[in-house]
Amino acid sequence: MFDIVQKLLMARELEMKEGEISLLGERVQFVPTQIFVDMLKSAKTEEEYWKVANLQYESTKKAVYEWFQKMSKKKGLVGNKLLEWEVNIWNLAGWGNFSFNATQFLKGRVSCRVKNSPIAKIFLKSYGKSKWPVCHLIRGGLAGGMVAVTGIEESEVIETKCMAQGYDHCEFIIRPKEEFKDLKKPYLKKQINL
Repeated sequence: MFDIVQKLLMARELEMKEGEISLLGERVQFVPTQIFVDMLKSAKTEEEYWKVANLQYESTKKAVYEWFQKMSKKKGLVGNKLLEWEVNIWNLAGWGNFSFNATQFLKGRVSCRVKNSPIAKIFLKSYGKSKWPVCHLIRGGLAGGMVAVTGIEESEVIETKCMAQGYDHCEFIIRPKEEFKDLKKPYLKKQINL
């Protein structure tokens, strides 16, 4: 991970000056994960929870897509090379440790395992086990990243296992939305508004 930081610093693509951090020409900031966890926990009803969850998901999906599109154009990265950069950036940003099982990657069919999710860990520490997956920012990041890499705009992501539910890792499925229509569990359907 530190080799990517060194490369970014040497290429002047990670800049730090008083009151500002820029990564690949985009301003970023360090924000406590607790903020996003508390947003979820502030929901008084299940309906409110899913509104907050899907707001986190949709806004992250859009922002990550736009950011990686800029990076793709700036660096000339496409396909697996862009995905490799995405994973490095997510690891650098502290989103957890990502591994992919990409059996039909170019068709937008991928599963992803994330170990050490900061959102799930902080949720567990602050509130105990959750009834539902909580890593909606990661879902959004994966969805936006997949659209940037494959160009499949209908790509959606569901989290099927979450450390906040007691699992030892988080697990995500990435597919075109139409392929999720037969989901049985209501909390999976609510993740992508089915």
